[in-house]
Amino acid sequence: MKTMHALTILTYLVAIVMFSSPASAETDIGIGLSPLVGTHDEGGGPQWVPPVPIPVVEVRHRTGPMEVFFETLPIALPIAHGAGNGLSSTTNLAFFDGAIRVYISGDRAYVGLGELVYNQRTAYSTGQVNSSRVAGGRYEIGTLLLPGRRLRVEFDYAPHMSGSVAQNYPLPGGAVGRISVPESGGQVEANLQYTNPHDATELRYGLRYLNYVEGFPGGMVADHNVGVLPSITFLWHFGSRR
Repeated sequence: MKTMHALTILTYLVAIVMFSSPASAETDIGIGLSPLVGTHDEGGGPQWVPPVPIPVVEVRHRTGPMEVFFETLPIALPIAHGAGNGLSSTTNLAFFDGAIRVYISGDRAYVGLGELVYNQRTAYSTGQVNSSRVAGGRYEIGTLLLPGRRLRVEFDYAPHMSGSVAQNYPLPGGAVGRISVPESGGQVEANLQYTNPHDATELRYGLRYLNYVEGFPGGMVADHNVGVLPSITFLWHFGSRR
């Protein structure tokens, strides 16, 4: 899975170089904050997650009708929350999300194909620690509205994401038990963004709906996150504006 992640990043970097053209290239680099307002479930029932602002870094590069986009939370940010059955836990989450897009219909719409990767580690108050990495391809369709294309509406679908959960749990006498269990599932996402450009910078406001679910063989819930993520992002713009 690490090799897949490295190859994915390399593919996007190569695409940026191939698509670059001094006459028409434009690039946005941004950093934003986006708290999850919703629930998290790892089998003990849905638990409300504190709305901790998650820092997200993004890069968008476009030449002609082609665009390369990726966003990432490169560090595993700890978030404390309940785990059901009277337990508490802390989850460390990192992700990578990228796509190659093609703009159509007079630059007002686009379709994209990419990959989504989640790295997650959850430590429970019982001493058990679950670590997982899941990845899968995703499809997106979007449209740009309003004068200046300031409003972006996008729908994403990752039909099959798979990986495994490594579970470490304490045993009597100080020993540690270890098992690895496969998991699979998918994600549905809808994204609404409004951008306010100013010279070489932009301020963007967003609202994202996310429904991510993974299950173990037999139908037990492995991980289920659902909620909305309001966001604010500051971007630096390089190149011509469309």
